[in-house]
Amino acid sequence: MKLRLFACSMLLASSGAVFAGEGEVTLNLGTGVMVFDSDRNLDNGTIGSVGLEYGLTENFAAEISYLQTSPDLDNGDGHVDVREVRLDGLYYFLSEGRWLPYAAIGAGTGKFAYDAGSFTENQVNLGGGVRFIANEVLSFRVDLRGIHGDEDSDTDAALTVGMSWTFGDGNDVGKNRTKPLTPVRQPAAVKSIKEVVPVAVPKAEVLKPVVAPVVAPVVAPVVVMLDSDGDGVIDAKDQCPNTAKDVKVGGTGCKVKTVTVETIELDIKFPTNSSEVRAEYTSELKKVADFLNKHADLVVDIEGHSDSRGKASYNKGLSQRRATSVKTAIVNQFSIDAKRVNAIGYGEEKPVASNDSADGRQKNRRVIAVMQKEVIE
Repeated sequence: MKLRLFACSMLLASSGAVFAGEGEVTLNLGTGVMVFDSDRNLDNGTIGSVGLEYGLTENFAAEISYLQTSPDLDNGDGHVDVREVRLDGLYYFLSEGRWLPYAAIGAGTGKFAYDAGSFTENQVNLGGGVRFIANEVLSFRVDLRGIHGDEDSDTDAALTVGMSWTFGDGNDVGKNRTKPLTPVRQPAAVKSIKEVVPVAVPKAEVLKPVVAPVVAPVVAPVVVMLDSDGDGVIDAKDQCPNTAKDVKVGGTGCKVKTVTVETIELDIKFPTNSSEVRAEYTSELKKVADFLNKHADLVVDIEGHSDSRGKASYNKGLSQRRATSVKTAIVNQFSIDAKRVNAIGYGEEKPVASNDSADGRQKNRRVIAVMQKEVIE
């Protein structure tokens, strides 16, 4: 009976719970999906997020949060690591109840890391959501934001769902938001009379101490794998001792050197702000594929370059996407092992002519194939 009354009391207590107010701290964990602006050439990404929210008043709160996702490139070859940090202000339209809708606005930064480089942009966001209160500690929320970045004026959308935990006592304002409970009448206590029966306790016997034999611990021998020159290859397998630590070595501990065998400049033109390789350039791709088929021990670096017009970070991302598109075309059309083809976007970092003239800028907008192999010295 007492157990039932206790359960009823707990149920009544949770039915009047509301969200934390002034002075309360809430940990928000969430997951969801981010839909990127079409100009970014990225697929949708799965989000993981964590945030710490602090109640300023009964209706206003501030939240600092971290969001991460790794969407694939549109062409399916590679991905981008996206990390965003932001500080938001939240306004709850209701101060009590189970369903608490809110509006949110904030600002922060977003970092986009490609295989060959990265850029960081300033961001502002606007949106809102709703929080469902399970009890005074646990709640759930759904959040939708529009996120605008200043790098290329792109706007993304993020939808997250998650769980939240509230900690701290807050102040009297937060406490008074919980409605008083109607006391539950307790049944009258029933007195019970127990008969005390004396029990004779026998005298304790004198126990003799037992001395356990001392056994010396067995120490396993320690095998030390020496690497005297610190190149990552143990002395027993190192055929080239005394190699410097910063030198790349192979499995035998000998120095490995990358040698450029051939450089082919590909006459591939791209439309403005596009990374699509058109069918008319198949013969250019075939030159690289034929060379790789002839020399099975080589790898190729597909390098994308641009002129200096526009923002450097955008040029680097565009040149990376173009180099990746060329790699994908070579691998798919000529059955070349993808591990033998690397795609690197250098943007405007390596000009071959002056960017002050139209002719120079045209020369700088190029894609080249650099054939390389590794040799052991």
